[in-house]
Amino acid sequence: MDSLKTCATIICICCVACSIVSLIIPTGRMKKTVSLVLGLFLICSAIIPIKGLVDSFNPDIEIENSLEIETKYNEEDYQKAVLKQTADNLVKVADNLLKNEGVTASNIKISLKVNEENSIYINRIIIYITKIDKENADKIKEIIFKNMSKEPEIIVYENQQNQVVTG
Repeated sequence: MDSLKTCATIICICCVACSIVSLIIPTGRMKKTVSLVLGLFLICSAIIPIKGLVDSFNPDIEIENSLEIETKYNEEDYQKAVLKQTADNLVKVADNLLKNEGVTASNIKISLKVNEENSIYINRIIIYITKIDKENADKIKEIIFKNMSKEPEIIVYENQQNQVVTG
């Protein structure tokens, strides 16, 4: 509170001093120049104590540990979000690749992993197709392997059961 009082006192003294100087200066060209200098002096005399007041403000709150924990938490969340978004984008790409070749998949699941160098790689691709599209299983494998360098697992639905077609 004392620093606030000191700040206000300094500003008031500077205002009074500037007023006295401006009353003493004769009118004319010199008055305009002196008024400009006095205005700059007032601005500086107000900024310096306020800056000192702000610099002296030091809340005793320990933020470092909470920031460290929050940063770790945010990095983990960020990595999970990046993996999910990347997997979603790859699913869309795979679906578009298959549609462009005239093949439809009931569902596509792509599992991603992160290695030691923080690189994302495709761990597993699972493509679900209906019994009608079973004859396209080899074509689907070829398209996906050609574009994603990972051979997919094809799962064919048959009468509420599913059958894995391996190749």
